[in-house]
Amino acid sequence: LREALTRGEMKRSMTDDEMRAEALEGVRRCVNCMNDEASSLTKQRFLQCRLPSCQHFFCPTCLAQLREKRSTFLCPRDGTEIAGKHLTDRDLQELEAAEDVKWRRRVLAVFNRTADDFDNPAEHDEYLEMIEDMVDDLVHGVNVPEHEARLKEHEKANRAKIEECQAKRLAAEAKVQELLLEESRHRREVREWNRRLDERERELQEQLQRHR
Repeated sequence: LREALTRGEMKRSMTDDEMRAEALEGVRRCVNCMNDEASSLTKQRFLQCRLPSCQHFFCPTCLAQLREKRSTFLCPRDGTEIAGKHLTDRDLQELEAAEDVKWRRRVLAVFNRTADDFDNPAEHDEYLEMIEDMVDDLVHGVNVPEHEARLKEHEKANRAKIEECQAKRLAAEAKVQELLLEESRHRREVREWNRRLDERERELQEQLQRHR
């Protein structure tokens, strides 16, 4: 009874900021029963809601009670509607990094101009800032339909310029690769010359020793 009362008091007093701070330290605490994963008797991984409006953890026991054969359930803390696809046992930082890679690749395939395509650095900086804002929104699920529509519209209206920038990027990458190969060849030649010099030096030393 005392343990139940303690958990109930913790449930009422613990703020979301405190729970997020715990999560950053690796503590997974069920938002419903307030047990943490390390002390759980089930030894099963707690699942986390990946929706930005929630991101709370749920233990297997509470999940079973909250779902009760329903396709969705409401988070007891913030009321977010949660489906099975919204739950994950992976760290959200890992998921966010994967989402960033996915969306950044998509955005940069369309908004792919370089500094040479702008009249001044300020315009280029503004362009880069727009890209970062869009990627950040997409990673966190903000205005996704609007951004996807903008990407498609820009891609359709600027296809020739996009392909031109892609060709320039590929040419630049090929040039970099060529320079790297040339540098690698040069290093091999230097190593070979050093090896020959070392061998010649050893031969001269051996000859000197024989004549003594």
